[in-house]
Amino acid sequence: MKTDTRAAIYVRAATDGPGIERQNVACRDLAASKGWTVTAAYVDHGGSRDALSRLMADVQSGEVDAIVAHTSHRITRKASEMEAFLDLIETTGVSVATVEGHDLGTVDGRMVVRIMTTIDQNETELRSERTKAGLAPFSTPA
Repeated sequence: MKTDTRAAIYVRAATDGPGIERQNVACRDLAASKGWTVTAAYVDHGGSRDALSRLMADVQSGEVDAIVAHTSHRITRKASEMEAFLDLIETTGVSVATVEGHDLGTVDGRMVVRIMTTIDQNETELRSERTKAGLAPFSTPA
């Protein structure tokens, strides 16, 4: 077990509260089980991706050896963002572990995450369409 791996935790939730803390605890437990040292935690709330952008910059600059997230859709629900993330970890050799158990270091793991991200993006787009359709009767005509 490698003990000098600098791990960063990434968590995201719609609001502050128990969801953030549950993700954080589970990610720290997973990092510990791998013998990784958590050196930073990046937290995004709601639609913000500022922490994810900082994490990706820190990965690029070599400050992070491993990333721990609760699930792949906590990283992103957009296919284009996931591809950028996968390209970055492949280029830099950074390890990624998720509590859900997907291994982004394997071809099969990346395939599963790509499929799941496409489904997540579809659901996000459908939810947006349903919301807009539901609000249409209340909008002011142009």
